[in-house]
Amino acid sequence: MPSRFRCYPMTKYFPLLLALAGCGAADHSLLTLTPAKPLFDVPALLGKDIDQVLGILGPAQPQDLEPTPAQVQLGATQWDHSFVHDTATLLVSYDARTRQVRDFFLMTQHGTAADYIPLLKLANVKGTEPQLLIQPERVPAPQPLYRGIRFRAAKP
Repeated sequence: MPSRFRCYPMTKYFPLLLALAGCGAADHSLLTLTPAKPLFDVPALLGKDIDQVLGILGPAQPQDLEPTPAQVQLGATQWDHSFVHDTATLLVSYDARTRQVRDFFLMTQHGTAADYIPLLKLANVKGTEPQLLIQPERVPAPQPLYRGIRFRAAKP
């Protein structure tokens, strides 16, 4: 009884199999080699008050309201505004009375990152600026994950 299946030589289909095998592979080297372009220029924002920051970055998120005089009189000392650009959010905290910026916190909309170096690039920070204190904030997890980076002006 003849077989219903024919055996084909593998050499005929080897290039096709090789091409199909590569279709599912992802090239993650592009993600690590492509530098992130800066979305915010944090070093240029150092020493500015919140009104100057608003002038540079534009309006904050609509839900970010200014503190009312009553809130300031009742003791509201810290307030913040958030600025969203692409997939990153810059949270700017400032003193509600003096309007001086206290710090900047940069985070991504992805929630966490395995490495904080790309976040430095998004903030236009090299990591060696003497006028800047950099504090990566980790998520309590078994593996190192970062939720964002806090930037403060260094004390002279």
